[in-house]
Amino acid sequence: MNEQATPNASANRVRVLGDFERIDHSVPGDASGYLLQLWRQGNQIYGLFAVYVGPAGDPPTGILEDIRFDPSARRLSFKARLSTGLTYGRGYQGSPSRDIFQFKGRLLRNHVTGILIKSNDLFPNDKPKMKRITLRRSADMSQLMDEEQNYEDWKKSVDKILQRLGPKW
Repeated sequence: MNEQATPNASANRVRVLGDFERIDHSVPGDASGYLLQLWRQGNQIYGLFAVYVGPAGDPPTGILEDIRFDPSARRLSFKARLSTGLTYGRGYQGSPSRDIFQFKGRLLRNHVTGILIKSNDLFPNDKPKMKRITLRRSADMSQLMDEEQNYEDWKKSVDKILQRLGPKW
């Protein structure tokens, strides 16, 4: 019995796909750029998306939503909600931003590349900003990512991160 339980538990384990990033640290103490962390359980992908917009530590982070992955074409798309700062003006006085990031591109072994679209839900009539990005896999940072026994354990771990760094809406 135990021999059968081990392979099933292993098949259900949430495994690290990698840490993909492009972060500019050229200004001392500050950072700008993007970080994408991906995990896989079976055919399902989970992840976090972070945007560096100032101090190098603790970037605003959101969980990936509406994830679609076509393994044969390596096509990846997702959405993430973040609060990357405070909004002033146009009726807001220090309200957390409601940033929506949408990505469509490709997930390859050593990088993720595609189009990133940013909009702010506080101003739905504003034209979204589009940007082509390439995020490189960091072997060192990927090794620091935790694998979890199952999705519930992964979600508990991620919820702790989102409590501090997640969207404020």
